Amino acid sequence: MNRTIFAVASLILWGLASPTAPAQTNIPPSAATVDPAAMAILQKSQNKMFGLKTFRAACWTTTTLPDDSQGKSQAPRYAMATLTAAKPRQVRYDSWIMTAPDLSTPYSRWARIGRLPFMTTVSDGGTFWRQVGTTYRKENRADFGNLQTGLEPWGGFHTKNSSPLGEILRSRKNGGLLGLRRDGTEIVSGVPCDVVRAQTRTEFNGDTLEYDSRLFIGRDGIVRRRTDAVKFRGAPYRVSDAVIRNIVINAPINAPGKTFAYAPPPGVKSERQVRAERVAEPPLLASGTPAPDFSAADTDGNIVTLSGLRGKVVVVDFWASWCGPCVLSMPHNQRVIKKLQDGGVPVVFLAVDNSEGRDVFAGWVKNHPEYDALRFVHADRKTSDISNKLYRVSGIPTQYIVDASGIIRSSAVGFGGENDKMEKAIRAALAQKTD
Repeated sequence: MNRTIFAVASLILWGLASPTAPAQTNIPPSAATVDPAAMAILQKSQNKMFGLKTFRAACWTTTTLPDDSQGKSQAPRYAMATLTAAKPRQVRYDSWIMTAPDLSTPYSRWARIGRLPFMTTVSDGGTFWRQVGTTYRKENRADFGNLQTGLEPWGGFHTKNSSPLGEILRSRKNGGLLGLRRDGTEIVSGVPCDVVRAQTRTEFNGDTLEYDSRLFIGRDGIVRRRTDAVKFRGAPYRVSDAVIRNIVINAPINAPGKTFAYAPPPGVKSERQVRAERVAEPPLLASGTPAPDFSAADTDGNIVTLSGLRGKVVVVDFWASWCGPCVLSMPHNQRVIKKLQDGGVPVVFLAVDNSEGRDVFAGWVKNHPEYDALRFVHADRKTSDISNKLYRVSGIPTQYIVDASGIIRSSAVGFGGENDKMEKAIRAALAQKTD
């Protein structure tokens, strides 16, 4: 998996910037109605969280997406994270992509996808490690910032800036706060909570995002739940629901020297090592060269050949269900390909799984019917090493854009989040003259 995912890991997990991102410029200030009772609840929560000596908890997050352009529902996304934090500047965070096989009991029967967390963050107080997928980075920092994680509402332990109150004050200063009020009380996991509702606005890459957030704060000041309804360009984009459980505060940390130390799991390499290996590896196939033909079987056992797709632009995407960035790229791939196909563009997205068993492949595809614009195929590497030998793939996801004549026009490694690079590459390949 490519090193670029370090910079965008939080974004690609949830699609766009989190509510904790500072408001950007060019947003006109607005007169926000601020409820003093809500501010008092947030102030109490900030004081409580920042005053803790240790904090341990787990968070289950469900993210739902609006129906696609054809009115079809998209599958929810699930994540689970654990956090252990201690002062000064110590943290251990692991975030897993999950499945919920029994939706009638959404929290008790979630299952992890893959053997590794999607993201791990560790700080021993002086050294900072971040692992994304099978790559990690080590840093020596004087300023650890907010030690932010993802959408989990447990900010404010290390710095007040990362608390919900810190977020609101930052949005208010930048003109992004639209409203703040106390919104009654609710029970979360048996705990009575004051509900604070905040409406904020920010910008991301020139586009406006609006957040309608509800914080469920226990009478002890600890946040138990957070929901966010997000609009992108004025249209519904996602709704996230993060529930905190197994909260333990001010308890001694067992074996802190081990908890807050990072040891790379088997198969995980440093960014530096990956870069060095990449230099030694043969480069990807060059643009302008013929794409090697291959055959693979779809979920029904039908044989698909690359040469049989001549006359269309083909995105050859090497992926696997155990690869976090690969799985996270699929909603983006679906949106881009569906948009182009609906516009009459002759394009095929061929998702080639060449690194796991057929049963695992078929099961994953069966559970994700929402990716109906993509064509999934499988080839057993023991008998057909398409990715390594034919296409020089050293990390996934890897994509090749092949024009209608079977010529490679571009390639890319990794998933860089929501952008227009793939669409532009497809359109550029479409413009190439065919034989």
